[in-house]
Amino acid sequence: MMGKIKKDCAFQYYNGREVIADETELTLKEAKKLFNDHYEDMVEQVKGGNGIECAIWINMKGRYDYHDTLIHLHSPCEENGVLWEKKYITGFSEKLIN
Repeated sequence: MMGKIKKDCAFQYYNGREVIADETELTLKEAKKLFNDHYEDMVEQVKGGNGIECAIWINMKGRYDYHDTLIHLHSPCEENGVLWEKKYITGFSEKLIN
C-alpha cells in the first residue's frame, strides 16, 4: 500500500502589478512545476523594471501555515536570463541576543 501523497506546499507569484498565481495544497513537484512554468515571465517582468515576488512554501501544516520556504524571491535582479538576489547578513546586536 502506498502512502498518502503529501500536498503540503504552496506557490505564489506577484508580477509587480497583480497576483498571477496563488495555489495551495500542492505537492512539491507541482509547486516546482509552477515555478518553472512562470520563470520566463518572471525574468521578463524583472527586465521590464517590475519588482516581482515569488515563493514556494513547504512543510505546511495547514492552508495558511506560511513558515518554511524552499525559495522566496523578492525584487530579484536579472542577468543573461537568470534571476538572482544579493543578500546582506549581519551579526546580531548584543541587544537582540539577550
